[in-house]
Parts: sequence; C-alpha cells; structure tokens
Amino acid sequence: TTQCSIPLMRPFLFGAVIALLGLAAPLYAQNTSVSPLERLIDSDFTVRVPLDECAAPAAVSGLARRYQFLAGAEYLQVDCSRIWAGNGTPRADGEVVNFRGLTIGDALEKISALDPRYSWIERDGLIVIRPVQAWADPKNVLNYTSGSFALDDVNVGGALDAVVSAITGREGGSGALHAERTEQGRRKFSVRARATSVGEALDAIVRAHGDARWEVRLGIVRPNELGFVIWMWTHDGTGLGAGTARPR
Repeated sequence: TTQCSIPLMRPFLFGAVIALLGLAAPLYAQNTSVSPLERLIDSDFTVRVPLDECAAPAAVSGLARRYQFLAGAEYLQVDCSRIWAGNGTPRADGEVVNFRGLTIGDALEKISALDPRYSWIERDGLIVIRPVQAWADPKNVLNYTSGSFALDDVNVGGALDAVVSAITGREGGSGALHAERTEQGRRKFSVRARATSVGEALDAIVRAHGDARWEVRLGIVRPNELGFVIWMWTHDGTGLGAGTARPR
C-alpha cells in the first residue's frame, strides 16, 4: 500500500513520460563506515571554471555516484540540457580544477566557493545541494509541506510515482516497472515520515533505499514545453525521471 499527502499550493501540469536511462558508471566504493565528507577523492574529478549554472549540483551528483553516498541536488531554473550540449565545444577561456586528493567535504567547500549561487548541507550521511534562495522559498516545489508520507514495499520507480502523484493529484506512472533493470533498482523498501516537505520526502526515500540520490531540474514534460522533472538514481545505473510541473 502507498499513502502520501502533499497538498497542492498552485496549479501543476503532469508529464506522463518516465524515462529509463540505465547508465552504467564505474564505482569507486570506499569504506561505507567513513562519513561521506571524509572520503578521499582518489581519482581525477574535474570541473571547468567559471562554473556554469548547472555545474555545481552536477558535480555533487557525480561524486555521489562515484563514491556511493546518499545525495540530493536541485538545479537553478535553467535548461541544463542546452548548457551541457554547448559544453561539447572546447572553450578557450577558463581553467580546469581537479578535486583529486581532496576529501568530499573539502570538494564541497570548494564548489560552494566557486559558485555561491548554491549551498549544501550534510545530515546523517545525506548531502543535499540547492540554490541558496530555494531553501526558504515557500513557492519552491521541494518546500511544499505534507501531513504524512508513507510507502510500503516499493522500488525507486514506485517511490517516484508516489511523489509525482502526490504533487499532481494524478494516479499512474510506470516507474516501478522500469526500475527493474538493475539490482538496486529492484530493491524494495518502505518509508514512514510524519509532517514533511517534498524535499524531505525525497530524502526519506533515498535514506530508506540506501544506495540512491535524487535530482530536480528543468526538462521536457510535454513536446516543446519545459517543466520540473524529478529524477531518482541508484548507484548501479538506474535513472528515472518524471515531469511534475511548469515553473512559476
């Protein structure tokens, strides 16, 4: 059974398409008893400065995938796909910063210094980065509050379906089926949370799963139409995204 209640605070448009990426990536697992902030970046991990609008959360998400820690990342309201497509052309300006040899915590501090538009927190092993103004914005989708949030025996796809349904008020979604491709995607778990926000619900999902991260950024929710897309990822390559709303 699935029980969740996140009241609507403004109109939403629902994007029915959920895409499975299943992108395999090399993992650099370290002792999971070590706090993520203390884990050593023991291979090349670079960003180009000055950072574009999407680079900071993308770097945190990349570090989470590589070093297998729980994370969440919200992007500025820009079309990252266009920015990333443009990055395929070599730049004559800027320089490359390599985080190799730093701890994750030191890298996060450096990322914040390179792009003060974002700030991050760490709470009980979960690292979340968001735009500075988003944390306290009552109109931000991640800050919408709920009286309860409960999931029973779901995988990450089913959890994503539940969050999107709670936000939009519409049932449906095939995330549970698409998540079956990888071992971590198939993993079942349950969530019990009291008064919470959408962001805290996503945090609770990631914690309950144990090997996942979430992202929120703009994407195509309908043909030629941008909206919010919530992504759920597992460390072993499952990637699912569902459109939820047009930004206001």
